Amino acid sequence: MAIMAVAAMLLATSARADLWTWGYTNGSDLTASGTFTTAGDASSPESITGITGTRNGDAILGVVPLGTDGGFIYDNMFSAASPHFNLSGLLFDVAGPTGHVNLYFDSGDSTWHDWTYSAIPGAVTDHAVRLTVQHVPEPGSFALFGLGVIGLLTSRRKGTKDSLSESLGTA
Repeated sequence: MAIMAVAAMLLATSARADLWTWGYTNGSDLTASGTFTTAGDASSPESITGITGTRNGDAILGVVPLGTDGGFIYDNMFSAASPHFNLSGLLFDVAGPTGHVNLYFDSGDSTWHDWTYSAIPGAVTDHAVRLTVQHVPEPGSFALFGLGVIGLLTSRRKGTKDSLSESLGTA
């Protein structure tokens, strides 16, 4: 009974935030990678609530809250289904001279982009990048898998004892 209670508790908590690993590169002088958290499972667009990682060796400091940087159009929404982001995309803050970075998908050219700008005239950069995203299974999935294995082993062991009892005539 305790096992069922633990399984129910794990299932109840698995509806919370989900963790994703991500990375992108333009193939030459730009790389970024890390993890981010969504408010839910992202089966439909979900808010990205946190992000960590690096971009060209500089630490990613976090998600830029909506409405705080008028220089970008962003919604910080993510979907598990490709292309993952829309034209608004994700805005995150990077340590060092880069500042804010907008990662978005342009359906017009079917490409993900890493876009930055600076107060310095002419300091806009727009890199076409190759994005990879991978869901990190939550601990509840591993726990449920483990409970299933224990159940199978227990039923197999019981079946072996019953077979042994029958063959000895003690059933």
